[in-house]
Amino acid sequence: MALGLLASAAVLFHVGAKDAFGALAYGGRIVGVVFIAAALVEMVAVLALCDYWGKRALRYSGVAVLLGVGTVTVTNLAFLIVQFQGGDYTPFSLAVGRLGALGDLGAVDADPTEGMAGDSAP
Repeated sequence: MALGLLASAAVLFHVGAKDAFGALAYGGRIVGVVFIAAALVEMVAVLALCDYWGKRALRYSGVAVLLGVGTVTVTNLAFLIVQFQGGDYTPFSLAVGRLGALGDLGAVDADPTEGMAGDSAP
């Protein structure tokens, strides 16, 4: 999952940097900055994921991971919609959309209360 978040962050940063610094319209530059911000959110989610899988030292690491996965879902869906609206269909368009949706749905499958400090086991 961490590799998926990193790959999505790399794509978002690349597209965002191209738009933020090279778009002809002001709206395109704003969208570029939003994509760069989404890439940063995903990078924070990767760091939180390392904590969530490890010792869970940070209290809200699961929430940060969920926010990152939500960001991936929304941005990948936006890219897929733009591709369909443009009429650029590739043989793998639907397969990539389905794989992205399945990967995002099963992203956080651990019990959020498992292993938290201060909990007493019955």
